[in-house]
Amino acid sequence: MSIEIPQTRYAVTTDDAYIAYQELGEGEPLLIVHPFLTHLDLMWEWEGYARVMRGLAESAHVITFDKRGMGLSDRIARHVDMDDRLDDIRAVLDAAGVEQCSAFGWGEGAALAIMFAATFPSRMKSMALFSPQVRTAWSEDYPWGVTAANEQEFQDSIPAMWAMAEATTETIEVNTGDSSGLAEDPDFRAAYQRWVRYSTAPAGAIAYSQVWFETDVRHALPAVSCPTLILGAAEDTKRSWVEESIYVADRIEGAVFAALAGRDFGPMLHGSEELIEQVRSFLGLPTPPPRTDRVLATVLFTDIVGSTERAAAMGDEAWRALITDHERRSSEILDRYRGVFDHTTGDGLMARFDGPARAVQCGHDLATMSRELGIEIRAGAHTGEVELTDGGAHGVAVHVAARVAAKAGASEVWASSTVKDLTAGSGLTFEDAGEHELKGVPDRWHLYRVVSGS
Repeated sequence: MSIEIPQTRYAVTTDDAYIAYQELGEGEPLLIVHPFLTHLDLMWEWEGYARVMRGLAESAHVITFDKRGMGLSDRIARHVDMDDRLDDIRAVLDAAGVEQCSAFGWGEGAALAIMFAATFPSRMKSMALFSPQVRTAWSEDYPWGVTAANEQEFQDSIPAMWAMAEATTETIEVNTGDSSGLAEDPDFRAAYQRWVRYSTAPAGAIAYSQVWFETDVRHALPAVSCPTLILGAAEDTKRSWVEESIYVADRIEGAVFAALAGRDFGPMLHGSEELIEQVRSFLGLPTPPPRTDRVLATVLFTDIVGSTERAAAMGDEAWRALITDHERRSSEILDRYRGVFDHTTGDGLMARFDGPARAVQCGHDLATMSRELGIEIRAGAHTGEVELTDGGAHGVAVHVAARVAAKAGASEVWASSTVKDLTAGSGLTFEDAGEHELKGVPDRWHLYRVVSGS
């Protein structure tokens, strides 16, 4: 049976990576964000998947893409972090001529959609998320994750799984999140094996799995301001996805939760008409203008160490010349990492970034540059929701970043655990700096010292 596959096009990111995407249907733009392994062409062999895509395309302009390192997109020689993933989405939307869209994502693809909606609220009209996974690792406050031992066992099994002539039923159920009996279908089993082999090589699958195991986007949930629908299968056997879905819905203001007939990822893989109708109906509702004054951002603070003593020793004229040179070079580094300068803080600066890894790397480079000028800075970074006004960025996240910077020593860059959880795969190395009280900020905060840049 011939399969009608949409034309594949390519978007180019800011770092010249080529991201494969496909478009079908007409109407309001709807971005599809897949979980884990993808291959744009081969997934059309899955009858259920094809039914969902074409069902949504009956009333929407559907845009779907392969993540960097997957399927028809560029392969990668390094891990890919959250900054890269968000850039991939922006590149695809720009290439498709879409300024604002709705999104449908599932699994860890939902987590990526959540991050994009929180970081770029003006570009996300609404979202429908199926079985969203906002964290992979188990913790006491997130019991639906997997343990480090189970994750290692899975990663160790990947080379053998990719080499198998035919995957076992158990393997298919684990990797697809479906235990409805679909894995027993010979046609689906054959399509699954092709999908695995062509999505990525074993090393790519291991790298991707490790990055998501280290990533936690829960802090972004309160920053989502667009209307959101959370869907979950009524019968879940593998991970308690209904409980996990309700957890996510409870933390997004105004989010609506609905249970679907079926189990695990079955409604998606079987092409559930109920799923299609729920998504189409929700995304067709009138939506209010997005709140662009509240965004998820990473705030970076820097401060010159011992500036008063140094200024007194150098004299006013020489000190002013040094500071002017430092500000000029700092501005060049901020531009390199797409940082938005907010304001000076006496002997330092405050800037915000749409990617946490860029913020930390910028702080690292600012510290290196400062040492070359014969001075030292301390820097701190935190990711959280900020309010944007004509006077700059405001909010608790700004205060936290300032307090984190105050904890750092000379030529050190410190980061909150939130930043660390979002920079997996970036190549940044952190050292545990323990728990700290931050002046004027409730609770104790786990902080990390940046050991090396990427």
